[in-house]
Amino acid sequence: MPLRGDALETLRAMKEERSSLDNDPVFVDANDDVPKPDRVSKRFTFYVRKAKLSNREELSFHSCRHTTGSWLSMQGVPLRVISEILGHSNTQVTEMYSHLSPDVMERAMDETFGGE
Repeated sequence: MPLRGDALETLRAMKEERSSLDNDPVFVDANDDVPKPDRVSKRFTFYVRKAKLSNREELSFHSCRHTTGSWLSMQGVPLRVISEILGHSNTQVTEMYSHLSPDVMERAMDETFGGE
């Protein structure tokens, strides 16, 4: 997923600090190897708990993708664009990532059929 704002700037700074080669990984394990995906998820969970974020049982590395898909969908971004951003092979996968909030659905009904 493309990054923006503080996340992008932090990653750029880390990349600069980490290496001089463009293709060197930013995140490495104790052996200087690229970490396995399950280790990345475990580390994410560790920091979520350490930060004492609310609803931490529901917050995972993977749930960030669902949140991104949902927010883009609620902003009216076309499904094909969301699919590209999330790196999905087709829009059917993306549909499973895009959840609409009740207020977005209510607003759509009001705009189409009029409010109460």
